[in-house]
Amino acid sequence: MRDTADRGDVLLWAAGSLVLPLEKARCDLAAGGIRLALQCGPSGTLRQRIEGGARPDIFLSAARAHIDRLVLRGLGQVPRRFCGNRIVALLGPSVPRDRPFLDLLLAEGVTLATSTPLADPSGDYAWSIFDKAETLRPGAREALKRKVRLLAGGPGAPSAPEGTHHYGWIVTEGLADVFLTYASSARQAVALYPELTMLEPPPELAIAAEFWGLRLGAPGALCETVWEYIHSGRFAQHLAETGFEM
Repeated sequence: MRDTADRGDVLLWAAGSLVLPLEKARCDLAAGGIRLALQCGPSGTLRQRIEGGARPDIFLSAARAHIDRLVLRGLGQVPRRFCGNRIVALLGPSVPRDRPFLDLLLAEGVTLATSTPLADPSGDYAWSIFDKAETLRPGAREALKRKVRLLAGGPGAPSAPEGTHHYGWIVTEGLADVFLTYASSARQAVALYPELTMLEPPPELAIAAEFWGLRLGAPGALCETVWEYIHSGRFAQHLAETGFEM
């Protein structure tokens, strides 16, 4: 059944990290006479709702795995990649900047956070760094898993006050010293909280993320227009402006 909580012309569900570029997209589409009903959240949670019977017209996931699960169930049409991202560390103001990346994550007294794996691809990608760390330093994977806090993307995660940035708020409030998240999210957090820093992992720990879309709605001119817009140069510009990669 199509979710009609917001009765726009086209119902689009998307990864929460896409909120800013999709708000720009909504304005573009509205100028062309299309009302976009937008709902954003953790990709895994949205995928579970679709498996349970919800039917947005378009689903934009932060990981292909959630798209592939829907396709295997006979849901949706040919998936398409539309952008990329990468995982970085968002550092609080008191975190030393002169330590190697892995030493910093493992340092005693430095609290580490990620989003919730399985529910949110950001968490899955971040935990992939733990696996890479294990190849460099045996025992690092379990040490990182023991210390990590799941502070986004899950039912037990804290809620940031309205008007703040979730990851920036987490770190500035001291709930974590380091948050492993998307480069786009870290850039947005630093823009709001200049005392924070974005730290890139070294190449041996680098993790790339890929964002994929899937059409689920019945064929129609409006849905087709939105689908093509998602893969257009105009939307690519909005993605680049908010820290995504093509």
